[in-house]
Amino acid sequence: MPSPEEEAKAAHIRTLVEAGTDLAGRVPGAVIGFVLGGPVGGAIGAGAGYLINTSLKNVGADIELRMLGPREHMRIGAAWSYAAQRVYQLLMVDREDPRDDGFFEATDRGSRSPCDELVEGVLLAAAKEYEERKVPYLGYMVGNIAFTAGIDRALAARLIREAEELTYRQLCILSLIAQKDDYEWPDENAYNDQTRVTGWEQWGARRDYERAGQDRLGLYGGRVEQNPNMHVIGLPKFWLSPGKQKLTNDGRLTYGLMGLERMPKDDLQSVFEQLTPGPETAMSPETGHSAEQNDDR
Repeated sequence: MPSPEEEAKAAHIRTLVEAGTDLAGRVPGAVIGFVLGGPVGGAIGAGAGYLINTSLKNVGADIELRMLGPREHMRIGAAWSYAAQRVYQLLMVDREDPRDDGFFEATDRGSRSPCDELVEGVLLAAAKEYEERKVPYLGYMVGNIAFTAGIDRALAARLIREAEELTYRQLCILSLIAQKDDYEWPDENAYNDQTRVTGWEQWGARRDYERAGQDRLGLYGGRVEQNPNMHVIGLPKFWLSPGKQKLTNDGRLTYGLMGLERMPKDDLQSVFEQLTPGPETAMSPETGHSAEQNDDR
């Protein structure tokens, strides 16, 4: 029979899950029982699977007790739900083995395990993530890192911070580059310095593309060559076609651990179109429309 403390934790988790239903949808009872160790979850037994669920349960219940605004509460609940469902999928459906390199164990008396830190870091990142479309992919990080050996606590912390910094559109760009063979990209000459953007939306997409590449975050990169349309040696990564880019180690980790292969195809198509060069019409800084459009007004 569960102790009063365990029953209290279970109640907090159910409250947290309920708060996240607007973003994550209804979580199957089997997943909640799996984490809480009830009649369904009891099948997990001992071992790493039990330790993953202990982190989800203890850290989730602790955060649920904190002072949260309604929207923060919802985002944390959703991220927890996505994390729990990913762990359930990998352990109970795919029958994969969790990592066994000490990630779920505290190294010193009074300290917490790297997994506890991972769960808290992801949930707190989700709490302040106003781009709520990112929340599922933050949640997936918990499950995927729990099954990927070699991601120590320091690297996990850096990956969470990088995930916080990326915009949803940059996640789409990363996913597009990972799946670049599924799209027909224009020739890279279309990305030279004479290319014009058709509005601020396309300009913003280009800037997101530039900043997530080698110029700053280093998630992908491409070859450098001389561009005859420019008066400098070396073609900036910004102007290389995304179809010519390759994910770096950072990019592969972010793509895989955040589960970006699951991103909606409609969102990817929208960003693909934003990255596709438009006609050579200058953009007005005042309105974001082309000069021709401004003349017509």
